[in-house]
Amino acid sequence: MEPSEFYTSMLVIPNKIAAIVGLDVFSKDYKTVSANLMGLISIYVLFAYVSVCTVVEVRHDVNDLIYCLVTVGIGLQGVMKIFTFLRYRKDLVWIQDYSKALYKEEGETHRAVLMDDITIMNVLTKIILGFYGFTSVFMLLAPMIKTYLTGHKYLTFGFWLPYIDRFSWLGYFCNFVMQFIILGATLVLVLYAIVTRAWIAGYTSCIFIIYEFFIFCYLPTLLEMKKEKLQQEIYNLPWYKMTTSDQKSVRLFLEATQQPNCLTMIFYPMNMPSFMEVMKIIYSILTLLLTIRNE
Repeated sequence: MEPSEFYTSMLVIPNKIAAIVGLDVFSKDYKTVSANLMGLISIYVLFAYVSVCTVVEVRHDVNDLIYCLVTVGIGLQGVMKIFTFLRYRKDLVWIQDYSKALYKEEGETHRAVLMDDITIMNVLTKIILGFYGFTSVFMLLAPMIKTYLTGHKYLTFGFWLPYIDRFSWLGYFCNFVMQFIILGATLVLVLYAIVTRAWIAGYTSCIFIIYEFFIFCYLPTLLEMKKEKLQQEIYNLPWYKMTTSDQKSVRLFLEATQQPNCLTMIFYPMNMPSFMEVMKIIYSILTLLLTIRNE
C-alpha cells in the first residue's frame, strides 16, 4: 500500500465514528446542519441546564460541588471540540488534502520514512479509540455493578436531573440514562473526586486523561527530534563539493530549520518537560484541595 492510500484509510474509521454526532467534517458531502448534530447540541443544552441546577442545589456542600464540577469540564471541552471542527473545517480539510498530496508526491523517493510515520499515527489513533471505548464502558458498568452488589445507588457522575428524587430507583435510572448520554471528566477534579468521594468510575477516566495529555505532548517532542535529525543530516552534506547555487539553497534550508517553532498550550510549549511540569502542578493543586478539605 502506498503512503497516501495508507494515510487515507487511517481516517475512515474516525470519520465514521464522528458521523454519529454529525461531525464527519472530512466527508465530501458534509452538511453543517444535520439531525445528528442538532441532537448533539440538544444534549449539550440539556447537560448545561442539569449542571446549573445541580450546582445551585449543592452549592453549600464543597465535596458535592467538586463532584459536580468534575462533569462540567467535559461539557466545556466538548463544546470547544465542536466549535473547532465547525469553525475550522476548511482548514482541517485543507491540511488533510495537503498531507495526502504530500505523501503521494514523496511516496516514491521516501516511502520507508513516510510509512514509518503513518504507522505511528495509525497505532496511536487505534489506541486512543480503544481507550475511549474501554473507558466509556467501564465508567458505565462499574457504578451499575457496585449498585447491584451493595444496594446503594451509585451514579457515574455527580449531577442529576432536577425535580426528580435521585434517591428513588426511578430517579436513579433516569439519571443513569442521562449520564449514559452525557459522558466525560477532567483531570484535577477527577483526582479530587476519586480521593474524597470514592468515585470508582474516575480511576479509568483519570488514567485515560493522563494518557491523552501524554500523547499531545509526545507528538510535538517527536517533531522536535525529527527537526534535530534533519539539521544533522544537513550538517553532514558535502558542503565544499557543492556548487555556489546549491550552497545558497542549503544555507537557506538550514536557516529555516533553525527557526524556533513549537506547539504551545497557552504559556507552555507542548513537549515532555511541559508534561512533567503540568503533572506537578496538578498534584500541587490536588494537595491544596485536600488540605483545605481536611481543615
